[in-house]
Amino acid sequence: MATKDYTETEIKTLVLDQMNNIKGLSASFTSDDATEALDEAVRECGFEVPATTDSDKLAKYQWLISRMRRFYLGRLYDQYILRFDAGELKAQQIAKNLSKALQALDEQFGAVKSDPDNAHLFHDADTMFGTDIVLSSGFVNDRAGQDISDYE
Repeated sequence: MATKDYTETEIKTLVLDQMNNIKGLSASFTSDDATEALDEAVRECGFEVPATTDSDKLAKYQWLISRMRRFYLGRLYDQYILRFDAGELKAQQIAKNLSKALQALDEQFGAVKSDPDNAHLFHDADTMFGTDIVLSSGFVNDRAGQDISDYE
């Protein structure tokens, strides 16, 4: 089975088009929103758009796209939480449904991040292991027993 390798621009366009095709959406999202969504997804996941040689690229594509969708749904939630249709309570119902969807997406993401089989996807080496630190030998006395801690 052949799989598609996505570039950063293709992922942004894919998710942006999906979100703008939601029926009944009052305001469409822009390319600036797509950039912001990808940046947020990268921060949450801890990795960028994977290289074509990355063995985990399919899972990484999936989680970047999923977190980008979560970003857009969060924006929709922000729009609908401030509206109130007194007649049918339509906006409140939409906000409630969006809240449930956001909670489900966050729970799913949290479960995958803590799952031992998938946790390696979300760990950054610099975050896990820190930066290199060069330590001295720990000896403070020379062979004659003189304190050398002040000497370079």
